[in-house]
Amino acid sequence: MFVTVILDGIFSFAKRACVRVFTRFFLSLRFKFIACVCIAVGRKKNARHRHFFCCGCLAKKSTTKIAFGSCNKHQKMNQTEIWTSIERSEPDAFVWLGDAVYADTRITFERRHYFGHSFHRAAYDAVKRFPAYERLAKKARILGTWDDHDYGMNNAGKYWMHKKEAKEMFLDFLDEGAETERRLERDGVYESYTVYEDDEAKRGRSVQIILLDTRWNFVDGSSPEDEEADILGPKQWEWLEKELMKPSSAEVTLIGSSIQVFAELNQMYKAVNYKIAREFGKSIENWGSFPSNQKRLMRLVSKAKERRVIFLSGDVHVGMIDVRAPGCHLPYESIDATSSGITHVAVEEVRPKWMTYFYKKMTPSKFMPRWWYPKNIVPDIYMGLNFGEVLIHWDKNSLDVNILNESGNVVISKEVSFSSLEAPKVGTRKQPSYETCFRERSMSDFQKQMTFHKAAFFIVFPWWVVFVVGFYAWYKLVVKTICCNPSIGRKRRTKAD
Repeated sequence: MFVTVILDGIFSFAKRACVRVFTRFFLSLRFKFIACVCIAVGRKKNARHRHFFCCGCLAKKSTTKIAFGSCNKHQKMNQTEIWTSIERSEPDAFVWLGDAVYADTRITFERRHYFGHSFHRAAYDAVKRFPAYERLAKKARILGTWDDHDYGMNNAGKYWMHKKEAKEMFLDFLDEGAETERRLERDGVYESYTVYEDDEAKRGRSVQIILLDTRWNFVDGSSPEDEEADILGPKQWEWLEKELMKPSSAEVTLIGSSIQVFAELNQMYKAVNYKIAREFGKSIENWGSFPSNQKRLMRLVSKAKERRVIFLSGDVHVGMIDVRAPGCHLPYESIDATSSGITHVAVEEVRPKWMTYFYKKMTPSKFMPRWWYPKNIVPDIYMGLNFGEVLIHWDKNSLDVNILNESGNVVISKEVSFSSLEAPKVGTRKQPSYETCFRERSMSDFQKQMTFHKAAFFIVFPWWVVFVVGFYAWYKLVVKTICCNPSIGRKRRTKAD
């Protein structure tokens, strides 16, 4: 009996060790058969204490994870654990959606300063050398497009004088090849990628990632030489149409835009006749501010009937998942997942810096207060540091769109089945109302003004707190203690007598 127990222990230990070694170091398919034989031998020798082991765990996984994010200041990367959380989530690919670095800074509300090429390149180098990002780059594909700050200047577009140098630095940051079409021929950094279920072998089911460039050819239509507003430019529009129309085996297509596709958070400023409100409204960019461009994009996507499309975006320093009903923009449910604020978010951009403390206390959940906007106008908006992920479940024909916080915990989530991204049969859908499709745009002027003033109250509230506390302290110290104290006055009169 003693010998049997010893042998059982030896075989059990050998089995566990064999499984651990082959699982950790030999996950490729060519070692799968050997690993299974090893497990089978362990089972046969240790039939009395049989445990369940599955060789399927060594096969290719049935999920694909695409992480994404935007708005990253290299000076703040060591002040947060978010990059460690992204790296530990083990995505198959990470997608930059703009502002990987900040090459400019604000001088006044209307004036900004570009730091120059040396700072611009050094900022990219600092990001690549950051330990957690460096580990992530070794395990996942790094893809990306840019927005205004890594382009070089806030809201810059077609006429930015440093855009050629900025393109070279950005593509160097992404380790783009020296002879690629993207680097040598395209007017911008737009590109298309395919991520496979088994990406190393480039086989199995796949997801296509199309990244747009909203900066290189962008004109807002305000200059005399511009005929009308254009976000992408003629060549990129032509490229995008060809990319969407070409046959593809991709189960899902993710279209990355550095600016939001559906949400129009700047609408509340359009009915307010204050200069600061108008200027701030202009600084919030989105496709909805250029309706003809938005309609053109939706027509192209709708025309690609075989594709299931979800949009990804950044820019606005909050995280949210915006969903519009079928028939609003696309024949099926329209989804735009926004992740912005990897190292800094909206409440940290206010001046002076001491106000940030109050804003964080006023939003303990880190969600935008629900009373800010009218009911059902905007979805949940997360105001803390965040990154996003699209988790595709190939075995379930579904995916999860998630916004995660600094610690890597999901704070906003939407489950999407592949079938919900397919156009319904003709005549089976009721056309949604304008108010349903364009929630922010359909707000009345009164609602927009009220929304602005509630936002203004939120912003100035810390100043009122400081004013009230300061006034109270002045009253207690100066008025009550000194001026209204009869004993102090009596002593003064006695000395005078």
